[in-house]
Amino acid sequence: MVARQKIEYNPLFSKEMAATIRKNTKECDTSCRAIKSTLLSLYPNEQETIEKVWRKGKRRIISFALRKMESEGDNVNKELIQVLANARSFMKNINDSMYHSLLDIKISSLNLPKTTLSNEPEKVVGKNNGIWRPFDV
Repeated sequence: MVARQKIEYNPLFSKEMAATIRKNTKECDTSCRAIKSTLLSLYPNEQETIEKVWRKGKRRIISFALRKMESEGDNVNKELIQVLANARSFMKNINDSMYHSLLDIKISSLNLPKTTLSNEPEKVVGKNNGIWRPFDV
């Protein structure tokens, strides 16, 4: 008769850790699906290739999108850069630092045209009797 092995409670692996892992997996899946749908909308003629990469593994779509971004050069769609920027935290398995630096450059160029707030808010004159307020209430 074979003795059954007793399964012991592992205090290092708690319910909170399991919930965190599930949440992280769900967020990664969502990001990968967003990348896939963006690629399909931008490159409808490459649908078979994108589906083939997707079937090999969900996270491989990130590498495929990064290679696509590299091959496009300066003509990269802003939507693709934005989706890749959102999925940045799931790119830990991609070893090539060139892709990371290229993505950083593209993101910084994407953020340049944004307007910035002025250092001092304007004085509101009129109904507030010249009282200086940062926002019109």
